[in-house]
Amino acid sequence: MCPELSLINGNVQYHSGLDSGDRAVGDLAFYNCDSGYILNGDFIRICGSDGVWSGSQSTCQRMYYNINQLTEHNLYTLFIAIDCGALTNSANGQVNTSSGTTFGSTATYSCSNGYTLSGSLSRSCEANGTWSGSEPACEGIKSVHF
Repeated sequence: MCPELSLINGNVQYHSGLDSGDRAVGDLAFYNCDSGYILNGDFIRICGSDGVWSGSQSTCQRMYYNINQLTEHNLYTLFIAIDCGALTNSANGQVNTSSGTTFGSTATYSCSNGYTLSGSLSRSCEANGTWSGSEPACEGIKSVHF
């Protein structure tokens, strides 16, 4: 019998030829990542006669969708990059997307001299392909005369 496997930001599904559920010799373990994550490593592992799973521990990494479709005889895996798209500089301000525009990236905003930021300093690229929050504005600093 092989030990139970775990996967952070995902799950492991077992398929047993005997439906015993005890992860016996020959049973299969399928790794699936949560939405917005991509599998890095073995997708399927087999329980060996020595009680050890074949292959190595897999991980789920951010930035991509992992869409799995299991049919009667075939397993298809499709990886789609999640890109939130470019952001444009606002009037009297700039946006920095040097970390990229894909899932998990952060955009930071700044204003030109004489202007102050009204709104959030940063936005994140979400798993659904949109930027969090809304674009901040750069408002002119009002001078006070005495």
